Amino acid sequence: MITSTSGPFPHSYLLQYWCLLSQHFACTNPSVLLLMELILYNSAVNVERQFGSVKFASFITVSALVSSTLSFMTLLAFHRLDINYLPAGPTSILFSILYQFYRLVPSAYTFQIFALKVSNKSFLYILALQVNI
Repeated sequence: MITSTSGPFPHSYLLQYWCLLSQHFACTNPSVLLLMELILYNSAVNVERQFGSVKFASFITVSALVSSTLSFMTLLAFHRLDINYLPAGPTSILFSILYQFYRLVPSAYTFQIFALKVSNKSFLYILALQVNI
């Protein structure tokens, strides 16, 4: 959790700039950690196979840097409205990998539950929805 108490800019009062980069390494609670591990285990392996190890590592690095930059800009833009909270955890990295999983990996099979057509990738999206809530 990244918060700021006062000062003209968030993070400048207590010099908490390190929180912008360290937020990608800690989850808020164990249940979110478990769900993220399940999603990463099922999706990141396939995306890494499609990208290759070096390209995948650079993709994760760029995703984390862009997320940190956008988080800082959001804190700066909405500081006057007292929006000074960012949830901890690698959610931006998780959802960027999940988007690449959606885009690159085809579904293996589809089936129908009542009138709803779902694929084997639907269960990962349900877990991601649970992490987002």
